[in-house]
This record gives sequence, structure tokens and C-alpha cells, in this order.
Amino acid sequence: MPLVTHPALHLWLPPEEIMRRLIITLAVGLWVSVAYAQREPITSPGELYALASASGGEDIPGGTPAGGFVVGGAWRPYPRVGLVADFGRHFASGAGFSANTFMAGPRLYSEEHYRMSGFVQILVGSQQTVLSGQPARWDYVLAPGAGADIRLSDMVVWRALQVDLTLTRAPGLPRVSSGFAFRFGR
Repeated sequence: MPLVTHPALHLWLPPEEIMRRLIITLAVGLWVSVAYAQREPITSPGELYALASASGGEDIPGGTPAGGFVVGGAWRPYPRVGLVADFGRHFASGAGFSANTFMAGPRLYSEEHYRMSGFVQILVGSQQTVLSGQPARWDYVLAPGAGADIRLSDMVVWRALQVDLTLTRAPGLPRVSSGFAFRFGR
């Protein structure tokens, strides 16, 4: 059996011993790399949210704000990118106004710092507007927006602020919301 010399240490090792040590070194390296990869924070790929909301603008008779709610869900196939579906209902009963929106689109997330993170989104969809005494009007809607989240636990997030501008054929209505999001998955 031929011996292999290591010039730096002047060791005489048989090839089987060199192969065994190489396999052990590779196995330990793989084990350490898997452990290091687990240090990254685990992101939740799903999110459901419920927000109290107010909307206002020139479309509402008397310029009164319309209270309402927004519910929706988001799926994050990547840590910084999500897909959102959003339903909102706003009404000003004194003015005989109500609006229903259903929108979907991409959302981009920022990194979390000190339990706070943010996002920007562009949603598209449809809006049904009803004014008393008139037939319902359906419009396409484009709603760019942004928001700020404060993580309370791994699964509960306070959406401190979400602002969207719902743009239709009429002047855009700003929508300001706040509430809670519940994350799930992985």
C-alpha cells in the first residue's frame, strides 16, 4: 500500500485515512452550513388582516368622511415580495353613500428593524359606488399605497397605519386604515 506524504506536517498517511478525514470534514462543513442557514428569521408566508378604515373625498356628498373596514389576505412567496387580495366597505349613512372595493396586486416589504417594518403596494380591481337615489356605478380602480407594521409576537402584527389612494374615473379617495394582521405558515 503506497503512502502519501503531507509536506507541511511531514505525516505519512495511507490514502484510505486521507479519504476518511476528507469525508468527515465535508460532513461537518455541511452540518455547520445547515445550522448557520437556520439563523435567518423565519418569515410567515401567509397573512390575514382586518382593519378599521376611513375614506373621504369629493365623491362623497357633503365631503363627510366614510367609515368602514378592510379585510384581506397576503401570501409571501419570497421574504420581500407578496401578493395581496383586499376587500373594503365604506359608508356614510347621512350622505347616502357606500363603496365596496375588491382589489389585488403585488406588495413589497422592507426589512424588520426593532419590530417595525413597512410595505408599498399597487392594487387593481373594481369598485362599486352607490349614492342614494341613483343606480350603482362600477369602476375600475387603481390603488397605490403604503403601510407600517409593528410586530407584537411571531403571529400577531399591529398595522399601525395603511394609506391607499383609490383612483377611479372620479377624483381619488384617500383611504386610511389601522388594525391587526395575523401571520401563519412555516
